[in-house]
Amino acid sequence: GIQALKRQIAASEIKVVVIFKLERVLRSTDEWGPFRAFLSQNGCRLVSTTEDLSEETPSGRLKNNLLVSVAEYERLNTAEKVRAKLAELAKRGIWNCGLVPYGYRYDATAKALHPHPVEADIVRRIYDDAARLVSLTELANTLNEEGQRTRDRVFQRRDGTRENVGGKRFKSDALRNLIRNPIYAGRVRFHGQEYPGQHEAIVTA
Repeated sequence: GIQALKRQIAASEIKVVVIFKLERVLRSTDEWGPFRAFLSQNGCRLVSTTEDLSEETPSGRLKNNLLVSVAEYERLNTAEKVRAKLAELAKRGIWNCGLVPYGYRYDATAKALHPHPVEADIVRRIYDDAARLVSLTELANTLNEEGQRTRDRVFQRRDGTRENVGGKRFKSDALRNLIRNPIYAGRVRFHGQEYPGQHEAIVTA
């Protein structure tokens, strides 16, 4: 969105950009300086409905720099808190992020993973064949020929439209990622570290 806006500004299609708050545009001091210079070079003003962003005086420029610095601090501080929470959950063996892995279903009430009644058997078969050194391309082709497909996953866009991004043919790269995922051996991985998981393993260690 920002890149599209900058193209219109550079083409002299926009002379005033109206925003709610400066922090809704960016939260990085590294990005603020170049963006401010870009607006100035193209004769475009940045106007907020809730803040005075005037930079006609040194104090005005200082105030805007402080607004961006505070926004950046809040962003980094929030990210650090989230990472700390996810790390603590991982240490306790709780799966805590991303799409539910193929082969498992997620119990929202118990907040836990459980082996999927159908997919778990396919995962075991993938591991068994890989252990016998069956090539992943051959394995993917066999699964596809049998009509097996990846799990249906519906993605909802901001405009409300929905798209099934799953239900695809298996590919060797996807199978490689699957057999490298310690979740199936009952372990949780976070930032390169693995911890004993609270969920049931699908394959043996």
